[in-house]
Amino acid sequence: MPTSAPHQAIVAGHIALDIIPIFKTFAGGLNSLLTPGKLIEVGGPVIAAGGAVHNTGLALHRLGIATGLIGKVGDNLLGRAIMELIRAEDRRLTEGMLIVAGENTSYSVVLSPPGVDRI
Repeated sequence: MPTSAPHQAIVAGHIALDIIPIFKTFAGGLNSLLTPGKLIEVGGPVIAAGGAVHNTGLALHRLGIATGLIGKVGDNLLGRAIMELIRAEDRRLTEGMLIVAGENTSYSVVLSPPGVDRI
């Protein structure tokens, strides 16, 4: 576990919230997924932080390297979700994060139905 010593690594850059719907059933290829007006049943989504700041920063932290994260989120629901996900790992990891009022928070909707490459 990293100590309160100075950081051994800083990861700065992009951070986003990934929203990943879980497909209950899916038949067909990409064309059947992207048909206008078609309804596809999905289960509850996986909500995860992503981007280089989160993915690389948490990997280093879990390896025991004292790591600082620097990224920007908006002061909105998505930004609060990212901060909570980081805080759940280690509260100290949020110290370098910027929360900016009026800014948007980056997010991705990741579609990965069975048998189709991730979109």
